Amino acid sequence: FSAPTVEGLHRAIREVSPPTPMSLTSAIGRDLDTITMTALAKETNRRYATAADLAEDLARFRRGEPVMARRPGPLDQAWRWARRHPVAVAVMAVVAALLLLIGILSARVWTTWDDVEQQALAQRDREVESLVARGFREGRPEKGDAAIERARANFEAALELDPSRIDAAGGLLLTSYWSRPLEETAALLASRFGDIQDRPAIRMFDGLIKSRLATNDPEPIRLDLTSMQSAPAVEWFLIGRQIAGLGWELQDQEISRQSLEALTVAVATSPAPRFFFHNELCSSAWDSGEIETLGRFARAMVELWPEEPEGWFYQGCALHNRDLVRARAAYEKALSIDERQAGVWANLVSIHIREGRRELALDCARRAVAIDPQAGHAQQALAAALLELERPEEALEPARRALELIPRHVRARVVVVDALDALDRHDEAWATITEGLQLMPKNGEMQNLAGVHLMRTERVANAEAYFRQTTHWLPEFSAGWNNRVTALIALRRWAEAWEVSQVLRDKWPDDPRNWITSSILAYRLISARTAAEYLKRAASLRPDDADIAYRLAIALQHDGQPQQALEVVDAFADSGDPRLAGRREELILDAEHQALYRRWKAGEYELDDDPSTLQGIAFQAWALGDFEGASTIYLRIEDDFGVSAIPAIFAAPSLLGSTRDDPSSDQARDRRELALIVTMDLVDQGKSSPNPAMQGDLDGLVVALLHAPAFEFVRQGLGFRPDELARWSRFWVKARAVDEGLRSP
Repeated sequence: FSAPTVEGLHRAIREVSPPTPMSLTSAIGRDLDTITMTALAKETNRRYATAADLAEDLARFRRGEPVMARRPGPLDQAWRWARRHPVAVAVMAVVAALLLLIGILSARVWTTWDDVEQQALAQRDREVESLVARGFREGRPEKGDAAIERARANFEAALELDPSRIDAAGGLLLTSYWSRPLEETAALLASRFGDIQDRPAIRMFDGLIKSRLATNDPEPIRLDLTSMQSAPAVEWFLIGRQIAGLGWELQDQEISRQSLEALTVAVATSPAPRFFFHNELCSSAWDSGEIETLGRFARAMVELWPEEPEGWFYQGCALHNRDLVRARAAYEKALSIDERQAGVWANLVSIHIREGRRELALDCARRAVAIDPQAGHAQQALAAALLELERPEEALEPARRALELIPRHVRARVVVVDALDALDRHDEAWATITEGLQLMPKNGEMQNLAGVHLMRTERVANAEAYFRQTTHWLPEFSAGWNNRVTALIALRRWAEAWEVSQVLRDKWPDDPRNWITSSILAYRLISARTAAEYLKRAASLRPDDADIAYRLAIALQHDGQPQQALEVVDAFADSGDPRLAGRREELILDAEHQALYRRWKAGEYELDDDPSTLQGIAFQAWALGDFEGASTIYLRIEDDFGVSAIPAIFAAPSLLGSTRDDPSSDQARDRRELALIVTMDLVDQGKSSPNPAMQGDLDGLVVALLHAPAFEFVRQGLGFRPDELARWSRFWVKARAVDEGLRSP
């Protein structure tokens, strides 16, 4: 060792290992080097224990045997070095710990930063999704310019956050299309979205705008759907949304159904449920009259987003014409989530009107207008409520305001026409209808409005043609079918009316009005018993309806069931309906007459009462299908009291029915002629049937001929001579007219 000072030399001896012999000369072998370094080791436990051990190892080396000494390994050397330099080791340990800590912190910071970035992106996506959803909620042409501008602002904000969102781009183009000049929309498409013009939805926008600029033709561009096979859901959504807007613009349910098809694909192929996809699909289903589809997807919305009012609103729409109670509950649920839903308040108006709560309907309408005075449907609801309260002058202002806000709002046009008709301003009403038909020639509700107006002004044949168009363009619109039945009944086209009533029963079996309509026709074409069965079905659907109870009581009475009819009347004793109260005494008398009839048939009673009692007994015979018995009683009345005492409405069919087995006999001829006499008496005097469904002169004739087609009856039964033909000419014309209507299914 060497050192400049004695202390340095001592420290070197203590702490520094001496150089190995092999580092000084390569002539020394590894074993001798190991023996030497073991002998010089500073740690006693590493040196030879005794000089004899050292001598023994040297002898082994000289004999060429393996030596006992071992060279220290790297770890051993490091450990010895650390023991000799504790301060340096401590410093190095601190430095290593710091480096390790820095590494851990760096990894943590990197991971946290990545999480923060991912969270920021997720938050941005949520904000964009919310903005786009709000945009599509607001951006509907029927909501007016203010709503469209709010939607436009939402789409712009979404594109600022994420310029790559094609749904936001499509929404912005839609709002521009509905609220700005076409040239401005074309410029927007070219300047901001030129790089995505190859996308199917954007390509359709481009074609639509160019078509409108060239020809002003609003019909949708027919897209080659083969290019859409692998298109993402958002493309289908945007195309469906475009077509939906065009369907609304033209008020064309066929176009709306095309949009429904595209939107259904969008919902089905979307990787995850998207609120505004479902919302738009429900709106399109409502516009196109596809109520079953609306109900199915409204239920899906309620399950997926129970805290959003739109799902409950559309569920109410789906139930609106089927189940008033459940529809009202759905609307009320929507309002419990957000009471500032003008559309919900507006829809509640018609619910309350149909339930007879007219003041409550007016209150709902006023709330709708207060929430959004620029909403056409709210103004229309206010007008409808005022009309229901028989205030047509007041109703005209909000109705015209609704039409001004949304010229293609059919229901606004309906209340304008209703108000004008109520004020006997029929020419103005028809002008309003004509304008609507020009704007919306394929709209079923518009056709229905024309038919309703023509019915009011007694142009029934023309009205029926419009109702036929209504059911063609809008097959799921129950009012159109109901109105068509009414027109056919007014035209005495019974067979057609019966067929349409079957459609009503099949499509809407839970609507009691359809069973009432069928009961009226069954009364005319089949029997009172069938009419009673239909009315029982109506009563099961609306058990508290006094009008249905009244109709059922009459049907049971005319079917020879006065006791059952009396039970129906007594069940409504507290209803306050004067018709039911008045019917009770008559039913008690009918029950007495039926008892007398049964006694007469059993040989326990003679026909020697006054004509009024005999007529009652004859009626019971007729109601029970005993035409021979009824004919016998009527002939007895004729013999004893004269023809004028015979009630034609019941005598004629009884006399006819009693001759069906042998129409060629003299007795049959006499009775048919008597049936004609009493029928003509009914026609001439303008008497009406006690059945409220049978009013007017031809009604009595129809009843008289229920058991034989009129033409055959006249041709075979009377054998008119030329001089008699003039006498019966008026009846002949009526009989032939009725003949076609009597060909019941």
